[in-house]
Amino acid sequence: IQLVGILHHQCEDGGRDYRLVLARTMDQNRGQVRRRQVPKDAVGGLVVVTVSLWCLNPGIIFRPISTKSHSVVLTSGTLSPLDSFSSELGAKFPVSLESPHVVNMQKQVLAGVLSTASNGLPLKATYQQSSKPEFMDGVGEIILSMCSTVPDGLLVFFSSYNMMDKLTIRWKETGVFQAMTRLKPHVEEPRSGGGEALKKTMNQYYKGINNGDGGLFFAVCRGKVSEGLDFSDENARAVVIVGIPYPNLKDAKVNAKKDYNNSRAMSSEGKQSHLLTGDRWYEQQAFRALNQALGRCIRHKNDYGTIILVD
Repeated sequence: IQLVGILHHQCEDGGRDYRLVLARTMDQNRGQVRRRQVPKDAVGGLVVVTVSLWCLNPGIIFRPISTKSHSVVLTSGTLSPLDSFSSELGAKFPVSLESPHVVNMQKQVLAGVLSTASNGLPLKATYQQSSKPEFMDGVGEIILSMCSTVPDGLLVFFSSYNMMDKLTIRWKETGVFQAMTRLKPHVEEPRSGGGEALKKTMNQYYKGINNGDGGLFFAVCRGKVSEGLDFSDENARAVVIVGIPYPNLKDAKVNAKKDYNNSRAMSSEGKQSHLLTGDRWYEQQAFRALNQALGRCIRHKNDYGTIILVD
C-alpha cells in the first residue's frame, strides 16, 4: 500500500522512476541457505531468484521531507560536490557552506600522486593495464617501500576486490607480499560474516598497532572500512588508494541509473533539466567514494598523515 501510494502520488513518472527487475543468481554462501528453499540448476548449484523494484529517483523519497519541513539541513564530510546532491534530491539549497579542513593542510597532511613506478613506467590502473606484471610489480614496490618507512598503521584501498585479488596473488608469487608482512602484520577486509567478521579483523589490526608491530590493512573503496570506520592517530599514518573506484559498469543497477539520468537530463522541450547526465553521475560516484576512503586518515584537529594516490 505504501509503495502504491508513492508510485501514484509522489512520482513524476512511476513507469520511469522505478525499474522492476527479476534476477537469477548463484548463491555464494551455500551452507547458509536451506536447500528446500532454493532450486538446483543443471550442475547442482544453488540458484536464488529475486524480484526487486529499484527506485532511480531519490527525489521521490526526499520530496515529502522537503515540502513538509520548515527547514532541512544536510551535513556530511563528503557532500562535495554539492550540485550533485541538489540535482539528485530535486531540491534547491539556497544556503550552502563548505568549510576549510579542521587541520593545517600544509603542516599535517602530505598528499601526492604516484603516476609512475621507480623504473619510470607509467602506472595506469585501468582494467586492462592493471593485469600487466609491470603494473602489479610497480604498485607492490610502492607498498613495500611505504611499509618500511610509514610508522604504525598503513591503509591500502583498492578500487575493487578483483584488483586486490590480482595484485595480492602476484605479490605472493614474487615474494613481495611476504616482505610486506615481515614489516607489518597484514589483515584484509572480510567479504562475508557481517559485523562480527569485521570486528574480529579490526581487533586483530588494532592488536598489531598496540603491540608496536604496526599494521597493513587491505580494503576496497565502497566497502565497510572505507565508509564508516575511524582510523585516527597511529591507526592510519598513511592511506594509499590504488586506482579510481568507478562503479562496476557490468552492474545492472549502475547501467539503469546512468540510462535514467541520461533520459531525464534533457526535458521534453529539449531544455537542460536539474538532473546530472549519466556520465557525470557515474564520475561523481567514483570521486565521492575516493574522498570517503581518504577521510579515514585525518580524524581530528591534532591528527596527521600521508595520502598517496597510485594511478
